[in-house]
Amino acid sequence: MGRAAFFDSVGLEPRDKTFVITLHPATLSHENSAMGRAMLDALDAYPQAGLIFTGSNADPGAAELDAMVQAYVAGRDKRAVFHASLGSARYFSALEHCDLVLGNSSSGLYEAPSFGIPTVNIGDRQARRVRADSVIDCAPEEGAIRAAIDTALAGNWTGTVNPYGDGQAAPRILAHLAALTDPAALIRKSFEDLTHG
Repeated sequence: MGRAAFFDSVGLEPRDKTFVITLHPATLSHENSAMGRAMLDALDAYPQAGLIFTGSNADPGAAELDAMVQAYVAGRDKRAVFHASLGSARYFSALEHCDLVLGNSSSGLYEAPSFGIPTVNIGDRQARRVRADSVIDCAPEEGAIRAAIDTALAGNWTGTVNPYGDGQAAPRILAHLAALTDPAALIRKSFEDLTHG
């Protein structure tokens, strides 16, 4: 979507800086509300930024986080919006037109680097996953989140290489399939019984 159409579709006026934010419950944590509060408190340090929140997943604790975010949005008229989901087209448009991904969603690791924008990844929900240089990890504490946001906004991430690929897998696969001299051979299955000597 074009910039104007995207912002109109989410109900937010374009601003100099806009963050797209998704915070899911950390599966093994009982401190989800503290993590959510720390993130929201950190965002108060950026009063000029537009904030586009998307809803949490269906894990235990998600409803509590969504309620916390919705209460935060209600007190910040015209600066913040909440959408349970943006859908694919609007989410990828958000990555195109926003300046920062914030939260702990896997999309901050998988998709955001391809758009040349930084991700502030809160907590350990994405621990041990491969990440681009544009992913800035931080503890789920207000000061750490603010420091990571500052680092993200100060950097130039346009040359980021996404370790999950460049989006050209399908054409490469099609080229290999088209080059096969006997495509029917792909559907022949072979079986080797490993239980008999």
